[in-house]
Amino acid sequence: MQSNPHHPQATVVLKDGTMQLAIWSQSFDRRPTIGESAAIPFDVIEPLDGYDPQAVVSRIEQQENLPVRIDLAATCRMKSEERPVIVLNSNRIPDTRRATAEAHLRKTLRFPIITWEASNLPDPVVRFRSPASGGKSLQPSIRSGLLDLIHDTACV
Repeated sequence: MQSNPHHPQATVVLKDGTMQLAIWSQSFDRRPTIGESAAIPFDVIEPLDGYDPQAVVSRIEQQENLPVRIDLAATCRMKSEERPVIVLNSNRIPDTRRATAEAHLRKTLRFPIITWEASNLPDPVVRFRSPASGGKSLQPSIRSGLLDLIHDTACV
């Protein structure tokens, strides 16, 4: 694919809320605008079973000497009220480990909605709600995985 000189490669970031699902480079014949629907390449969407192959452009950022960044808002096929919601403690999980924490949760929970909140609680999880758990708390194995992330960071 040749690059159009008027619209060189863009960095495209697919997000579910604030959580990054995928990132890739792409050239556009015509750069999409905010609110417009854009097709997600097959090799990107294929491993993301449960998400629509189209996403809405939610943000476009141009910084000097960097490729244009285009954020796409992914649409999960599972209704939001059926998805687990987890609020992580930004005071307990450092910025450098947040992507790893989100990846851990995506592997262990089905289509989680993840947000971050500053809290003085010692726990990495501020709140958890899952319709599938019937009000039960977060599974111990998931919580221990998050605690391992914190411990790994403290030992570095």
